[in-house]
Amino acid sequence: MVDDGEHLDRGPADPGPILTALNARDVDFLVIGGVAVIAHGYGRYTQDLDVIPLPDAGNMARLCEALADLDAVAFDADKRRVSLDLSRPESLAIGNYFLDTKYGAFDLLNGQRPDLKRYRRLDEAAVELEVFDHRVRVISKDDLIAMKREAGRPKDLRDIAALTEVERNPPPGG
Repeated sequence: MVDDGEHLDRGPADPGPILTALNARDVDFLVIGGVAVIAHGYGRYTQDLDVIPLPDAGNMARLCEALADLDAVAFDADKRRVSLDLSRPESLAIGNYFLDTKYGAFDLLNGQRPDLKRYRRLDEAAVELEVFDHRVRVISKDDLIAMKREAGRPKDLRDIAALTEVERNPPPGG
C-alpha cells in the first residue's frame, strides 16, 4: 500500500482478521462480492472483502467500533482520502465506503439510502458458510448473480458465467 497522504493504492485484503474484528463487535453483515463468489464455489482472486451491514443504529455503532479496531481509512472511487466520522454511526448507513484497514481493502456497500427491507430480504435468502475460518452469512447465489448482473462490469459478467457453470457442473464432492 502506498499512501501519499491524499491518495492510496490499496493492497489486497486479508479477510480473516477483518471478519474477526466484525464478529468480535457482533456486527451483523452479509458477505457479497468476490468473497461471496468464492464461497459459492468459483475459485477466483479478489482484492477486497465486500459486505452489506445491517443498517440499524445499534449495528452501525458496533461497525464503527470494529472500523476503529481495524484502523480504517476511507477513500472515494478515485482513491482520494475522504472523511470517515466514526462518532456518527448513522453516516455510515448511506453510500458506499472503500476502506483501507491494517489488513487491507474492505468495502461497505450500502447503496444510496439505508434500506432495512432490502437487507432483510437478502438476509432471509442468505446462507451460512465457512469463509476464511469464520462462519458468516453470504448472500444467496441468485442474489449474488442479480447484483453482478446489475453492476454489469466485465468481471461481474465473468463471475456470472462462472457461477452458473459451477451450478451446471458442481465440483467433485460438492
